[in-house]
Amino acid sequence: MSATVTKPHPAIAPIVLACSLTGLILYRMAFVQAPMSGLWSSYLDSCTYPKTTFFRNSICALEPLFKDLVGNEIGKSFMTIFGTAGGVMATYLFIKGGESGASVVFNPLFTIAHTLAGQRFGAGMIGPIVLPAAFAFSRIFPPQTNAAAPGHGPPTYNYTVSLFIMQFLVFVLSTLLSSVPTSSTAWPYVNYAFQLFPLLFLPLAFLNNNSPPPPHTHTKGSAAPAAVPTLSVSVFTFYKYLYAPLWWMSLLQGLNRAYRAYYNYAQNAPSPFTLPTYFMALDLVGFVVMFVGVFAVEWVQGGDEVAGEMGWGEVGWRVVGTGLGSTMAVVFERKQRRVVERAQEARGGKVRIG
Repeated sequence: MSATVTKPHPAIAPIVLACSLTGLILYRMAFVQAPMSGLWSSYLDSCTYPKTTFFRNSICALEPLFKDLVGNEIGKSFMTIFGTAGGVMATYLFIKGGESGASVVFNPLFTIAHTLAGQRFGAGMIGPIVLPAAFAFSRIFPPQTNAAAPGHGPPTYNYTVSLFIMQFLVFVLSTLLSSVPTSSTAWPYVNYAFQLFPLLFLPLAFLNNNSPPPPHTHTKGSAAPAAVPTLSVSVFTFYKYLYAPLWWMSLLQGLNRAYRAYYNYAQNAPSPFTLPTYFMALDLVGFVVMFVGVFAVEWVQGGDEVAGEMGWGEVGWRVVGTGLGSTMAVVFERKQRRVVERAQEARGGKVRIG
């Protein structure tokens, strides 16, 4: 079946440009302008690694940055909120890359590349520049079949299970990053592994199922159509319920530490509002902009039932009430449910998941 090119809506261009401009502004605030520029200079000036060390500047910047964050309750709060939302977004991108007939812009290698860039320069700075544009370009460079056509379907069980195992390994790394004492000789190696975690997903580039299966025509005496994998829906259902309480735990942890900092201000106690936490705040703002941009591209383009069903009001109250990670999981759960339902209809039967 030939690909169907969908002409992008004219309003998509200003959305993509606005998100990209925001990403660039946040990058300047995080790396070029004071006070952050002074922080990076101080990290490099005080670095004890030999100048011949591979990726010395990255190591010298990221190691003290994360040492501060994992030793700071507000930093840990930011990391948990950001980690849950980032995990949901990465899962969705990899699942999109594993769908039959997936657009080339969702190839797992592309997702790995911009995730590595996000580890170095901040996902909240890279995401607004890359992802709204990627979702817009997926309309120009469509999959071999579109979501409403026979042959488009969710990833295989093997692909989704492999992805879930890899995400669990990332969770283990992030837990070790916070639990291993920064004074331990093992901590720098845990940090190296955490910064390079996107490489864990390389096997997905060889597992993805980009060739759409032929539609099943059920006739008398023929075998029943094969069941459509639904695990990609269940993954986001799991995230939806797991990350809502984590949002409140992280928020209360950060607010409690901020209150104690205010109470102890007169006693000249060390402030938890360090420059690394400021960096994480900028990073989180950029990530929210990225998600809003992706949702807006889908909503403006039309034809996206989930974006039309949810609306901005529901997205807003869910972000406040259940957190960014859980809200994103709800959006992507509904999107995957549509993919599964359409694939099942194309194979000879109607199904309602959930």
